Amino acid sequence: MSVSSQSDATPAYRGYRLQALYTLSRLLESNDSANFTFQPEGKEDLAIFDASNNLVEVVQVKAHSEALALSSFNPQKSNSFFYRVAQLLKTNSHLTISIASFGEIGQEMRQACGENDNKRQTVARKLSEYTFLSEVEADSLLAKIQLSRVKEAALTESVYRFLKETLTGVDPESAFEILNFWLYICAENKCKITRRDVVDKINKVGRFIAERAAHHKEWFTTIVPLEEPEIDAKLKDELSEEFYRGISARYEHILADVDVLRSQKLQELAKKFEENREKNRVVIIHGASGQGKTTLAFRYLHEFFPDQWRFKVQLIDSREHALSIATALAGQADAIGIPIAVYLDVSPNDIGWTELVKELSTHRNIQVLVTVREEDFRRASISGAEIQFSGVELTFDRIEAQEIYQSLTNKKLPAEFLTFEEAWNKFGGEGPLMEFVYLVTQGNSLRERLEQQITRLKDEARTGKRSYAEIKLLRLASVASAFESRLQIKPLVKHLALTVPERTCEQFEKEYLLRLSEDGSLIQGLHPIRSAILADLLSDSTFSPWSESASICLPFIFERDVESFLLYAFSRHRFEIEPLLKSLTSYQPQQWTAIAGVTRALIWLGIKEYAEANQQLIAEIYQDVGTGFLFVLDGDIADATPGWGRLWLSNLGHTIPPERRQRIEAYQSRQTDKKQVFVRAETWLSSRTQKPTAPSSDVDWSGMAETIFWIGHFGLSWPLAEWLSNYEIDRAIDALPIEILADLMLGMSCGYQDGFSSWLETNRSRLMNRFRQETQTVALEDDGEKLTAHFIVDIQQQNGSQSEDEQEAETTKNRLHEEAVQRCGLLRRLLPNRELYACQGYGHRVWSGEIPFDETQKTGIPKSYLPISWLLSVNSTFRGLALQPFRPKTWQEYTHSILNLR
Repeated sequence: MSVSSQSDATPAYRGYRLQALYTLSRLLESNDSANFTFQPEGKEDLAIFDASNNLVEVVQVKAHSEALALSSFNPQKSNSFFYRVAQLLKTNSHLTISIASFGEIGQEMRQACGENDNKRQTVARKLSEYTFLSEVEADSLLAKIQLSRVKEAALTESVYRFLKETLTGVDPESAFEILNFWLYICAENKCKITRRDVVDKINKVGRFIAERAAHHKEWFTTIVPLEEPEIDAKLKDELSEEFYRGISARYEHILADVDVLRSQKLQELAKKFEENREKNRVVIIHGASGQGKTTLAFRYLHEFFPDQWRFKVQLIDSREHALSIATALAGQADAIGIPIAVYLDVSPNDIGWTELVKELSTHRNIQVLVTVREEDFRRASISGAEIQFSGVELTFDRIEAQEIYQSLTNKKLPAEFLTFEEAWNKFGGEGPLMEFVYLVTQGNSLRERLEQQITRLKDEARTGKRSYAEIKLLRLASVASAFESRLQIKPLVKHLALTVPERTCEQFEKEYLLRLSEDGSLIQGLHPIRSAILADLLSDSTFSPWSESASICLPFIFERDVESFLLYAFSRHRFEIEPLLKSLTSYQPQQWTAIAGVTRALIWLGIKEYAEANQQLIAEIYQDVGTGFLFVLDGDIADATPGWGRLWLSNLGHTIPPERRQRIEAYQSRQTDKKQVFVRAETWLSSRTQKPTAPSSDVDWSGMAETIFWIGHFGLSWPLAEWLSNYEIDRAIDALPIEILADLMLGMSCGYQDGFSSWLETNRSRLMNRFRQETQTVALEDDGEKLTAHFIVDIQQQNGSQSEDEQEAETTKNRLHEEAVQRCGLLRRLLPNRELYACQGYGHRVWSGEIPFDETQKTGIPKSYLPISWLLSVNSTFRGLALQPFRPKTWQEYTHSILNLR
């Protein structure tokens, strides 16, 4: 589909839709016993073959708005319909030639294909005036044509009647849309299909629709179809007003056509998906906030995917949640057998988004489009070896600004600038796209406009026309929203003693300053950039310092957002966080999610401070040995493998020249105490006095598992026997996803040792049964020191949704080894009080001859060789922060370093 703003694909799409409707009706009307085969876009719009594969009928489908006439077939062209079918009749005189018209049929065509010989001869004479047919040939051809008028309503009713009587009866409209697009794919590939193929496809679609209806809550909360509701003129005006005011983009803005078309970027996205369609189905758009990532993604989905084939994933709680979503989407793609698009707009709270992308990336019928802020993209540290993807980095420069200015001018939007140069100079040449669009459409900069609003609000407060508490509300909400966090409105307005809070919120919403969540419980800004500007305008170093506002915000932040708020604060206001840290000492969140989030944020701050404390030492070592500095230093700062950081020098020191060894030892002696990394987190956790609420979601259970692990790792004492309910933990064995359950067992074994040991012995058999069910394990041997899993290898795991290239790639990954290690790692967490973990696979040695080495056999892996992911995460974060000062600043510098390396 073209992305040109000048084009209108509606007539073409309607023509295709009617052609598919006709084809579908003919398929359903056909008799199974006749064994007819249908080929859309074979010979003409539809070709029909008999059981012996002989062509028996060709059909031309017309859907003209004007009455069908001879000229509708362009008879003057040498490859016109009449010439093509005349050639077919020369080799097959018994062939039936059909024309099905969805519109009126003109008198000329009725005469041409009617019973009256004289009238047909008149039309034949006219047709013979074109050089490729004689009058006799034209008359013979017209006599063979069967002309019929078909009605859309009647065919639709007939098809829907059939669909309602099958599994698709739950939602025949959606079923028809799915079948419609499937026929388009068949036509594109000129596939031959039978009535049985259609019935099989209908049954698959019906099963999927029935399952989706049964899981309606999951589908329409986590996985949301991007549908196209009607946008009337009034709504379009409202959408235009809010979009150009700089709020976060929604799909409705695209439907209202208020966005600025970025043709070059759209074509780049299409090219990325097309370049390596079989191996790379993931494109990640990354860039700073305000660069139009979400708008571009929505526009791409609108232009390149029809309705019913695009889905947006809302929020990902955990790795297990990601796997659940992936299963649901894969089921959709398998059911319909045609490409779908999955869009993921990553927020800081999306914990398992990389896992979801990884799971979806191997499915041949799923294209994954991701938008992610630059800092979250870098924090994810996605490996190209782990996920094959193409990246599109969004930046905003003068060239694109000029195109956007022209596009906005064409829309006749109000502006004060007569030329692009004037607008660009006013813009200053730097800043995000969102601010430039605001400047051009509103006549002044976003900052200037917000400054005017803030000045007016302050003047009203000064003269007594407005409560100063309302200014405080705006400041606090802006400080939180600048870091993509929301505040709980009820306790906040109580703290501020707002007299009529609903009117305050209503006014701030009308002025595009703040907004309430759908349920009215949370308040936030309209966009992180707007909020950052407002926070800056409302803060000053004397009367309203940012640090004071951040400290006040803390107890009111929605607990799921606490971690991202703290991480942003620690990284962007590095030297203003002391008041916030002081407030943290008394902060006691209720949910395990928030407790784990605060812990992770404080550990990150500890790693950052540790890297800064050793910055000079790291720089010296980097200058000496490059990226190998982590081997010279003790890079295992979390003690994931205790003693490893210095052990290598003892074991391999004899291979190093004495002078070199002395230099390494001198470096190591200067490294500060690694325990400093955890002091802040340990101190905060040790001050906990209030019992957390019972976990109510997978992400809560994950937070609980990690928190209890750190309690044990730090050697702290919590009254877990009082706080944890044995009933809830017993229930979790069957209720939790196996990965989260394993994390919980590992965490409790470390942080709740006394009570956990007896509980584990009581429930060991249940945990072993759960492991067997989830991993196709037929037996578990336990000798008190070593656990051995005997499992069946699923040799059919590579399903039909994978191409041959993908199956070959999976083979090169040594899937047997991966399955074995994955089971050992899961056992190590699920039943953590053994020293060795082993496994043996069966059912994969199906060919003759002996395999010299069985990758599924692990005779006993020590638990120290199966390190804990929470500790590994600390080490990888340290590596990233330590390397950050040495990363290339420009592409030229990067290229130069690669060439030097080569």
